[in-house]
Amino acid sequence: MSLDYQVVISESCQLQMQERGIKEEDVKSVIEHAELTKSKMMNEEGVTIGKKRLGEFTVYVEYMMRDAQFVVSSTYGHRVQLGSDEE
Repeated sequence: MSLDYQVVISESCQLQMQERGIKEEDVKSVIEHAELTKSKMMNEEGVTIGKKRLGEFTVYVEYMMRDAQFVVSSTYGHRVQLGSDEE
């Protein structure tokens, strides 16, 4: 099941995503996961925060629903490495 929606990402947020290695497909995947599973949080300002683990990379997306669109205000992520690469 997928959502039929439009995601709006500002130019400044796109630059932020590029710097952080986050793709537009990652953002859409996080929003879809958060909305379909209801696995999300909302802060006092009404901004929704969703997250999803994509391999070893966890992506967080801050967004709001406005005029039937998901408007992304920020993205960030972190990589998880378990154990050591050294033998």
